[in-house]
Amino acid sequence: MLLGLLSLAAVPGFGPERTIPDRMFGLNSDDSLHFERRREPGRIQAAVDAAAAVHRYPGGTLANYWDVRNSRLFRDSDRLNPQDGDPREWTRTKFTIGWVHQSYGWLNPHPISENAAWMRRQPGAVPATILVANMITPGIDWLEARDGRPLDRRPRSTDHDRLHDLRIARGLELIAQARSAGIRLRGMELGNEFYFGASMVSDDAPAVVEPYSAGAWDSSQANAPVDVGAFPDSDLTSYSRAANRWAAAVRAGNPGLPLAAVAAWVGSDGVGDRTKWWNRDALAGLSPTIEALTLHVYGGPQVGSLTGTEGEFAAAMASWRGHWEAGLKRSGLPAGRRLWITEFNVDDEFGETDRLPESKGTWGNGMGNLWAAFHLLRHEPRVDVLLLHELERVIAPGDAGLTAHGLAWSLLCRSSAGRDRVRMLGSDTDPVQAAEFRSSTGSAEPVVLAANFGDHPLPLPPPLAARSGTAWAIDRGSLTPPLPRPISAGTLPARSISVLPGGAARTSGLHPVPARRNNPYHERKNHR
Repeated sequence: MLLGLLSLAAVPGFGPERTIPDRMFGLNSDDSLHFERRREPGRIQAAVDAAAAVHRYPGGTLANYWDVRNSRLFRDSDRLNPQDGDPREWTRTKFTIGWVHQSYGWLNPHPISENAAWMRRQPGAVPATILVANMITPGIDWLEARDGRPLDRRPRSTDHDRLHDLRIARGLELIAQARSAGIRLRGMELGNEFYFGASMVSDDAPAVVEPYSAGAWDSSQANAPVDVGAFPDSDLTSYSRAANRWAAAVRAGNPGLPLAAVAAWVGSDGVGDRTKWWNRDALAGLSPTIEALTLHVYGGPQVGSLTGTEGEFAAAMASWRGHWEAGLKRSGLPAGRRLWITEFNVDDEFGETDRLPESKGTWGNGMGNLWAAFHLLRHEPRVDVLLLHELERVIAPGDAGLTAHGLAWSLLCRSSAGRDRVRMLGSDTDPVQAAEFRSSTGSAEPVVLAANFGDHPLPLPPPLAARSGTAWAIDRGSLTPPLPRPISAGTLPARSISVLPGGAARTSGLHPVPARRNNPYHERKNHR
């Protein structure tokens, strides 16, 4: 049993039922590739197979540089032509956040019409999309080029407000484009990660040209200015004023569209002054019409292993739970708003911890994300969006279908989509846990998603004993997805995720296509 915790006989029945959105789990879906790669059939099919119930468009950081009128990032050039419409031109990377400047001269999301086309191919419930507003580009240099005169760059100036109105107009165009393409909207985020502000570019000079940056980086960096950007450090409340301005304009033409403001997940060490005080200052004065806050939550396991033994996996997940609870306390989020976790992965995505074995793309990575999702369903009613980062993480290189991690996440997405009620079986300390999803209107069949996080086959708990279904099980360190197999004799295989229909209803719509066995990601990872 997991660390000697509760025995299976002690697993209680299902807990109380709670309401959830009928589109809750999905992907930060844009993997920031060339237009050409986005159109490759293998990648499109893998994106369909991922079965995300919610997509985020046009992504994270690149949303801050997205030119909705030309379906591209803003152009990289020493001289700006505001009429230029070449979709192969990119943002002025020398003025952007550092990783964009250093690593991704080829960034370009796909047009939203193509996003809609491949989402319509997905079986089951129709996906929904969360749009991300571009609140910091085009820059004031673009407006100066268009107007042919110098402009006042101060955040409270008339020119600055006029620039915000120009960006708002483009945000409204993005909403209109989505609706025209037949996309079901889940809501809009008012920007992405503005608490980081500018960072260093390749020559160690700060990226500071307002408003390509949201603000300064950190006062501990001697060469980083403190008072620059669209939302400067000295006036973080400029963000809430701008967000309220956006909210009023968006809601005027789109009543009922949920809106979320940017909140910071504050780390325990090395946090810059800007991030540390963002939630206290930048979120002060937010309009009640902005009903949610966004968080980006990565990593968390500090001990154990997602790919190791039962005890190591249990230790990693207990560590993640501590990471989540401590992060909420440190972050000091304002009460009364829902939480959208629009970037999430329990794997140590950005190398912040090098003590644990690498798990990216593995079945253990997928089971860890499922364990965390179950914890949030059980304990965190404020969370009603959870998006895995990112589409690129669940598609195997070479476009060979989904990784094992991607398959695990797709099972959660398919089982919950179109269902707005959930009740949980078991506790965080049980080797067998399950979530029963159902629709209050009866429009979708009830489904139970069950997991055996242990190292040994275990019988179905009594509330599920009479059900049969399909199981996916594989070694936690494997990258190639497992093939589905029927559950035999009411037993859940070790390290398995299982789909159990609520009755005699069909389950074919819940199953991803069988994994391709010639997965080059698996081969390369095991033979390098």
